[in-house]
Amino acid sequence: MLTTSSFAKTILKLALLLVTFSMAACAVGNKYDLATSAPDMSKKIDTSAAVGVHDQRSFILDDDKEPQFIGLQRGGFGNPFDVTTKSGAPLAKDIEDSVVQGLEKAGIKTSRVVFTHTQTPGQVKDVILGVGADHSLLIIVNKWKSDTYTNTQLTYDLSAFIYGKDGKLLAENRIVGSNDLGGDAWNPPAHAEKAVPTALSDKLDQLLDTPEILDALSK
Repeated sequence: MLTTSSFAKTILKLALLLVTFSMAACAVGNKYDLATSAPDMSKKIDTSAAVGVHDQRSFILDDDKEPQFIGLQRGGFGNPFDVTTKSGAPLAKDIEDSVVQGLEKAGIKTSRVVFTHTQTPGQVKDVILGVGADHSLLIIVNKWKSDTYTNTQLTYDLSAFIYGKDGKLLAENRIVGSNDLGGDAWNPPAHAEKAVPTALSDKLDQLLDTPEILDALSK
């Protein structure tokens, strides 16, 4: 016969197993919408800009992950499952969509440039300058990866370069870091699904809404 104490322990074990298997089920097939994380530019600018995003994450260059990969969601035992873009497009395309939305709200006429991760930095620069816009905005994604168990950790390394029509570098900025985006013990995927796109918007603000970048776009 089970004692009250052993019965309580059994119920606790069953509850923990249920939570573990529930977390495993919730960890599979997660997708985040990063295509609508527009930065909030604080200045209106009357200019035109070619915009391109070059994905140079090491695991993309090594073909370990697909360009749609944006992070990991871990199951109840910590086992990792890939998280991809909700759009099904490469991360670079989602970031470009978000950046274009922010620039156009600021009055900037944009032309999109699409790169593959296999293109060299020199090729990328030649292509974006070839558009002939007043300015060229090139964003390099060196790191972008979220990792969720109960909390979500975000690692990022983004660089932005502003070129004039003549190809001269007018301004650049880089943000690098690793942030804890908080979590939810009962539903970590739902928290991450909201927290990661919000973080992208914040990071794009930090990258682009600076006096140096805004002044360069105004020249």
